[in-house]
Amino acid sequence: MIANREGHAPHDHPLRWARGYTIESVGFCSSHELPPGHSWNYLSPPMIRLVFWPTLVLALTGLTAFVLTGITLVPTAVALGPCLRDFTSSFWEERASPLASTTFEVGDGAVRVCYGRPSARERVVFGGLVPYRQLWRTGANEPTRIYTNRTIEVAGVRLVPGRYSLYTIPDTNEWRVFITESATHWGNDLRSGTRDKDVGVGVVPADTTMDYVETFTISTESADDSVLMVLEWERTRGG
Repeated sequence: MIANREGHAPHDHPLRWARGYTIESVGFCSSHELPPGHSWNYLSPPMIRLVFWPTLVLALTGLTAFVLTGITLVPTAVALGPCLRDFTSSFWEERASPLASTTFEVGDGAVRVCYGRPSARERVVFGGLVPYRQLWRTGANEPTRIYTNRTIEVAGVRLVPGRYSLYTIPDTNEWRVFITESATHWGNDLRSGTRDKDVGVGVVPADTTMDYVETFTISTESADDSVLMVLEWERTRGG
């Protein structure tokens, strides 16, 4: 596009105007008067579309990533992140095994554990509903996830700040605890794709609880200068 000698484009030239400037293919030139029928437009409709749609796509992509991954793209140093349901499950229906969490401080940092809470409902749990010596998601529905913003140890496995999930192999006297960097798989999807991301395995003792625990519970206990994470269900305690 070109302007006439007075700095104005011909009235019939398909030129978009901005306040004080005419837009040209090679830059901008000063303009003090508008051609008849033109108004003060800062951005042309094509320019608005050029900016608006990519911005909208990026915003929707970010929102989708937030819903699907529980903000796993955001460092735990910024935010531990909420305990979100998997996107394949209903967000409005009540669950038989509700999603729960426990958050606790470790030194100057924080740890959040997200897990599903199944109930015994008069069933034999360990050795029945949960077979011995087999992989167990350690909860229900989504995997049991661990978010930490400081370096910690879980079952002797060192974890740097980040998001993880755990699964176990319960036995009568001890549990094997596996920690994996995979935190977005469905809870019982413990195939090679998940296990290939394991960062370590530890062993914790299994004991008997003093009281019957109807609903699977993850809690914490203070011990010297550390915090113990304890898993309890039915009459079994691991941790």
